[in-house]
Amino acid sequence: MKVGRMISCIVGAGYSSVAGDPLASQLLRAPAIAVSKEASQRFDRVRRDFEAWVKHNPTRNAEEYLGDLYSGRAGYLPFEWVVELIGATLATSSAHISGVGARYSARITRPSHCLPHVEFWRTVLETHDSVAIITTNYDFRVEQVLRHRPMMRPPMPGFYYGGLPTPQILQGTAMPFTVTNQQRYVELTGTIPLFKIHGSLNWSLDGGRLRLYPDRPVSVVPAFMRELSPDRLKLYQDMRPAFRHVGDAAIVPPLPFKDIPKWLASVWEESAAAISTSARWIVCGYSLPSYDISVMKMLQNAATKVRQIYLMSPHSVDHRQRWQNLVPNAEITPLPRLPEGTRDLRIALESSKT
Repeated sequence: MKVGRMISCIVGAGYSSVAGDPLASQLLRAPAIAVSKEASQRFDRVRRDFEAWVKHNPTRNAEEYLGDLYSGRAGYLPFEWVVELIGATLATSSAHISGVGARYSARITRPSHCLPHVEFWRTVLETHDSVAIITTNYDFRVEQVLRHRPMMRPPMPGFYYGGLPTPQILQGTAMPFTVTNQQRYVELTGTIPLFKIHGSLNWSLDGGRLRLYPDRPVSVVPAFMRELSPDRLKLYQDMRPAFRHVGDAAIVPPLPFKDIPKWLASVWEESAAAISTSARWIVCGYSLPSYDISVMKMLQNAATKVRQIYLMSPHSVDHRQRWQNLVPNAEITPLPRLPEGTRDLRIALESSKT
């Protein structure tokens, strides 16, 4: 039963953790397959640097370390080394892979086999006419359920990357790889906008490789990288940008709004416009951390019409007041995390007024 025309879903690391991905606090300590001896050595350097940073910042977490490294406030390691480690970590959790396969095994074109994710999106799509999705995640977990184009079995509407130029053509290596079929392209032709406000491990800035080395005093992302426009992004079907050139995927940590790079600006602008039209929000696995100031500000400014917010996490009751302070006019409904909360979510959506 359709109960409303428009709903916005805000998806965080807790959503992906149901499929085995690490939470943000575990991101730099989780297992990661290295594709070479040199990569393994870089991973060790990043982890040692992170642990040293933690000793001086015991109340802060991995995402804040990324922010400090990105802006040059911490360490001497290149930010691209951390990008490579994050890609390897998420690729490792996405499939049983080894060696060079890490670059290509985690693919957008592969359907998700995570039943809690499938059931969650079925509930959302079957109860609303229009959906917008905002995620802080770098991974492909949402894409693999919604699919790169409309599908009949199971019925999924497909997605496209909200805020990026169209048409959106994803490059990729054919699977299985053969000499006569080495490359193929996939166009995103779905109807659901997916706004990845911190970038994605399958995005790469054209001509924007970071050439940074640990003997330099500060590893700051160069200004030209921040100023590149969205049309300089290249999109891929897999995680190869996270591995090649020692990690040139177009991702950023939580940043102050003034520091959001130009190539992400339209994603932020259009995501704010999309959620500002929704009377309902579903927040799945996103805790609204205090250091994510830009996201908090965007949500607060966009909450002009929202009247109902459903929180889905193990700590939704504890987070209720945090959201109430941010959006005082909305009714906050805490629900269990995935998968237990999906049934409660459907009941709540179908019983609520349009």
